[in-house]
Amino acid sequence: METNLNAFMKPELKEEQTITLPGIDAFKDDKGKPIPFILRKLSREKIAEIRENCTTRTIVKDHRTNRPMVSGNRIVYDEQYDSDKAGREIMVECFVQPDLTSEKLRNFYGVQLNSELPDILFRGKDFDYANKCVLIACGLADEETEDEVIKQVKN
Repeated sequence: METNLNAFMKPELKEEQTITLPGIDAFKDDKGKPIPFILRKLSREKIAEIRENCTTRTIVKDHRTNRPMVSGNRIVYDEQYDSDKAGREIMVECFVQPDLTSEKLRNFYGVQLNSELPDILFRGKDFDYANKCVLIACGLADEETEDEVIKQVKN
């Protein structure tokens, strides 16, 4: 039985997708309404790349001889994964509004790295909410209704 491949050819899956979620009270427009967050949906490959960049590997050495340790025919490595750094890097990549890659924002807050902005802009429950938005954008959490999100932010 031949499958109709046209059913699997969705133009929207090829394009970069964004979602809009309610903003927080810390950032309001000139009418006093929270400015909505716009987030980019990241691919699994992009998330894996960021996680890989936040992993450091060092060769394990024998403390007596200072030679690399070998198991089988392979050199032994110690891997350290910085989940906090990865989470912030993913957040920076996801957010379109506010643009966490903005040089203007970095200069205003006096920071060198984009990954420093999430901790400055989002504090406490606002950071938890921004992180939840990232999880929704990445498909790692279910999107809640706007009323549910607003209720959580207010609590």
